[in-house]
Amino acid sequence: MQLTQIAGDVTVDRSVFGLKLYSIPLSSDGIVSVPSAHGYPTSGPSGTPPGDGAKTASRSDTCRVDFAHVKNAIVKLGFGRPEFLVDYVTLKDLQANRFGPSVMAYLGASTFTAACSHIHLPVDQSALNQVTETIKGALAALTQPPATKVMTVTGVSKAGDPAPGFTVDASDNPVETVPSRSPAPCP
Repeated sequence: MQLTQIAGDVTVDRSVFGLKLYSIPLSSDGIVSVPSAHGYPTSGPSGTPPGDGAKTASRSDTCRVDFAHVKNAIVKLGFGRPEFLVDYVTLKDLQANRFGPSVMAYLGASTFTAACSHIHLPVDQSALNQVTETIKGALAALTQPPATKVMTVTGVSKAGDPAPGFTVDASDNPVETVPSRSPAPCP
């Protein structure tokens, strides 16, 4: 069994007159950080991977949103006054994993504005394409025949004696069957 996790990863772009000046990577979908969304490989007891042979794959759906949209959401949602948001402080707090008012305003507003945000990820076309690709891959794996396992069986030791589990038939009858102790058939 394989679990594929898709994390939203929003970046806020700062633009002036249509020219991008710089970007603020939130490393989050506005609610859940990318490392947390990809954190399930160690979700077993004591922080270990599940012991049932399950495999995990982590993907990210990245998107960008212009600060003008984030700013409008900040105002509409009452997250604060955008003129008090200082990008330097926001970026510094994000890097230090501190969730002050500026970071919370960015994260909250991006949740409502970004295509790959926590609330939009289930309907974002890029995320849906990744889900479709993952499902197609899983279905293709199910339809492929299992690999042939080749086994070499030697019924005689190096000295020419019967190997353990084999006997010598002293009759002149031709061999028609495999010895009863042959290896089990391949699954």
